[in-house]
Amino acid sequence: MINLLAPEMKRQIRAARTNVVLYRYCMLILFTAILLGGVFTVGFLADMNDRKFAENLKLESEASAQPYAKTKAAAESFAKDLTAARTILSSNSSFSKLILDIAAAVPGGVILNNLTLSTTGKADAPIDISGRAQSYDAAVALKNSLDASPVFEKVNIVNVSQAEITPQTTDIIKKYPFAVSIKAQKTPATQGAK
Repeated sequence: MINLLAPEMKRQIRAARTNVVLYRYCMLILFTAILLGGVFTVGFLADMNDRKFAENLKLESEASAQPYAKTKAAAESFAKDLTAARTILSSNSSFSKLILDIAAAVPGGVILNNLTLSTTGKADAPIDISGRAQSYDAAVALKNSLDASPVFEKVNIVNVSQAEITPQTTDIIKKYPFAVSIKAQKTPATQGAK
């Protein structure tokens, strides 16, 4: 078969065929983009519904757990108490013996009004001792007496102050006008002793 078409006409027919193929590719790309957009939209909406459902479930569970809040707080408090007791028992410290040893070291003219023992579990934690003394010398004698006892290896006076005596002052403060604060470090021999 002889092709009698002009070359310009042949180019136009080829261009028309190419345009039809390009048009089909463009439509396929557009259809694919619309399909992917639809898939992502459906996934996003499903995710949002799952989030709302999870939030509602969380609110419902929090509301149903509300009556047990007091029980939970009591259990947490009990757990803290057990932890403190475990710490005290694991440190092998006999606080009653330690208190008796401290009381034996207190000189005349001094009274103790506070003794802070550590429950951190550290056997070498310092002990805070506070008391009242009849004079400054009695406060220093307390420090020296504790330092000389076998229970402590390092005893430091933190503060000694004299109270101002007024008509409203209590009898104890009148008799023991000096407040003394001491930090004492137990000796290693007494840290684990019972």
